[in-house]
Amino acid sequence: MGQPSQTPTRAAKQGRSPWPVASVAGAVLAALLAASTRLVPAVGGWLSHMLLMLTATLSMTKDLLLVGGLAVLVASLLTPLEALGWWAGWYGEDLRKAA
Repeated sequence: MGQPSQTPTRAAKQGRSPWPVASVAGAVLAALLAASTRLVPAVGGWLSHMLLMLTATLSMTKDLLLVGGLAVLVASLLTPLEALGWWAGWYGEDLRKAA
């Protein structure tokens, strides 16, 4: 794989940063969103519904990560017992009797 292209952007050629344009675009988008929630009440309801859904999704994700972490913890605590059982001869009795 070759090196990425080092061609400077137009803003970089002129010695300007592209961040002011992005900041203005973000401010305009935020203003439009705020105005739409005031002018069209259904948009505000839709946004609050989306926020509730996002909150529920994040809560479920947190719970799933917690349960997964506890499962890994229990499995890591039980692993030495399984190895000890093999070493002590607790397993494999049926194989010796069959032979």
